[in-house]
Amino acid sequence: VAAFDFATKKVHLNSGWDMPIIGIGTYYLSNSQAENSVYNALRVGMRLIDTADIYGNEEGVGRGIRRAMRDFGIRRSDIFVTTKLWTSTYADADNEIDERLERLGLDYIDLLLLHHFAPNDEYAYKAMERGVKSGKIRSIGLSNFYEDSFDRIMRIAKIAPAVLQNETHPYHQSRSVKAHIAPYGTVMESWFPLGGRGMGIRT
Repeated sequence: VAAFDFATKKVHLNSGWDMPIIGIGTYYLSNSQAENSVYNALRVGMRLIDTADIYGNEEGVGRGIRRAMRDFGIRRSDIFVTTKLWTSTYADADNEIDERLERLGLDYIDLLLLHHFAPNDEYAYKAMERGVKSGKIRSIGLSNFYEDSFDRIMRIAKIAPAVLQNETHPYHQSRSVKAHIAPYGTVMESWFPLGGRGMGIRT
C-alpha cells in the first residue's frame, strides 16, 4: 500500500521515489503561460509540475523550472516533473523519451506516463522501462487506463506502474480502479480533482 505522508505532503511510490501530493497542471497553457505559471508555482512552494507532449508547452515548463532554480535557489532534486508520451508516437517511444528531455531541458524525468491506451502502448511501456534502466526516467506510469488496459500492460511489464493518472474527483471517485491497482502499489493520481461537471457521484 502506498505510504501517504500528509505532514510532508508526499507519497512514497513503488519506484522508491517520493512524489508531492499536490501540484500544478499545465493543460491549455501556451509556452509563455506555462513558463510564468511554473515559475510562480515554484516561487510559492509548489513542487510537482505536470505537462505532456500533446500540451505543446514542455519548453516553457523547462524554462520556468530553470528560472525558478536560478532565482530562488531551488534544487532540481526538490522538483518533481511529470510529462507524457502521446499515442501517435508510441512506436518511436525511445526517441520520444529523448525528445521530452530535450524540450524540458532536463537530465531526467521524475515521472513519465503513457497518455492513453492505444496501439503500440505495450512497446512504449517497454521503452519507458528501458528509460528507467538508463537513468533517463525515475518512475513510470499510465494515464487514462482502466482495469482491462492496466491488466494488459501488467502482462508485459517488468516494472509496475508507479502512478495511474485518471479523472478522479468527488463526482467520479474511481473506487473500483483504485482497488484494482492497489496490489501493485500503484498510486491513483487525479486530474480534474475538484470535478464540477454536474455528474452524480459514481464509484
